[in-house]
Amino acid sequence: MEVWVENVEMLRPGVKDVLVLFLLAVCLPVTVLVVANFYTKGGVGHRIFMVIASVLLVTFVTLLLFMQRAHFGVVDGVLTIRSSFYEVNVPLSEVVGQTVVDLGQHPEMAPRFRTNGFSLPGYHSGWYVGSDKRRIFAAIAGRQVLSIRVKSGYDILVSVRNPERVTLLRTK
Repeated sequence: MEVWVENVEMLRPGVKDVLVLFLLAVCLPVTVLVVANFYTKGGVGHRIFMVIASVLLVTFVTLLLFMQRAHFGVVDGVLTIRSSFYEVNVPLSEVVGQTVVDLGQHPEMAPRFRTNGFSLPGYHSGWYVGSDKRRIFAAIAGRQVLSIRVKSGYDILVSVRNPERVTLLRTK
């Protein structure tokens, strides 16, 4: 039986993130192709240009759909977080602590180096290394995140609506 934590909605990428993705995945390559075609003797022709533009649009739509994949829940005592292409499952018994962090005020907590992830300005999904060399699973789509410390030696940074209302640890 699947039971999701009540009233926990993960934040999804905003309009700015989608615009940056469109500029990087479609506009920039098409501009390079048009300029290269202009300076190439004879050009590559309109059919090839249309095929390449179509492939770029399909890539953009695919990435956009995966960016919308965001789930946060608990099933049978296991915390599951899904973000774009990535997923992490942590038994609640492995959760050591949780805090709400504003990454604008505490940039030292933010992911620094991407080891296996997907990033745009303001959007991070996947595995990273922090400035303190600690592994981080990031599902970030905003400045305010829920930071979850795991016994295995890594942190989870996840953007959820109203992070202060999420309680994963039982108080005695």
